[in-house]
Amino acid sequence: MPDVTTAKVRLGSLGSPKEPPVHPGLGMRMLLAEGVTGNAEVMKVLLEADGHQVQVAPNGPSALRLAQAHTPDVVLLEIRLAGMDGWEVARRLQWQSAEKKPFCVAITSIGTEADRRRSVEAGIDLHLLKPLDNPLPADHLEAVPGDPGVG
Repeated sequence: MPDVTTAKVRLGSLGSPKEPPVHPGLGMRMLLAEGVTGNAEVMKVLLEADGHQVQVAPNGPSALRLAQAHTPDVVLLEIRLAGMDGWEVARRLQWQSAEKKPFCVAITSIGTEADRRRSVEAGIDLHLLKPLDNPLPADHLEAVPGDPGVG
């Protein structure tokens, strides 16, 4: 079973067992699933300022619809989403994204050992705890080479 990192640190300083798809110098397609409007707005602005294309979903079902329509490279998931929790979204992305599963990051306020295990089982690659010092994962994400995803 893969390991999921649980941390309360800056995203840019983290390593992870599975590295995200990264496109040095280019923005990535990101899906941010966050039910708190203010949190979503701030994270979207910061991510876009770093050159990423960001779609925002306020709940689980809309996250799945947007993932299908926009094929994100990275999905940032709050676990406590309305309509369908982040774990179920990640599970469904496993089979919905047959060609290329996006790199899934839980950004949440729940982080017990049981929560972390559920993230692993759901296919989440990285489990981060709120509050984050910096909601912009650019340093962490751009540290690994990959194929351009924005075109």
